Amino acid sequence: PGFVAQILQTFPSQPADLVAVAKPPGAARLTSNDLLTKREMEVLELLAEWLRSKEIGELLGISDRTVKRHIANIYHKLDVNNGRQAVATAIDLGLLPSETA
Repeated sequence: PGFVAQILQTFPSQPADLVAVAKPPGAARLTSNDLLTKREMEVLELLAEWLRSKEIGELLGISDRTVKRHIANIYHKLDVNNGRQAVATAIDLGLLPSETA
């Protein structure tokens, strides 16, 4: 048991490049599905600038298809259906500054 405790203290419970999506009080505990990766946050920030997926891909050096996959993951994790809702929800959750909108 002591060795296991030492290992658990050595490694953080969440990788540093993941951002937890805040749940309202009383909601179920956060799961790995509620975490936005660093790349998803970058895509979300560029979505807030109303860029198209092709433009986001060019800025980040990734394919349009990869950008669309990140966007789909963001929509799922934020439980929204479009970019406007994603940005508004991200602002409400404190993931993006309010002056973004």
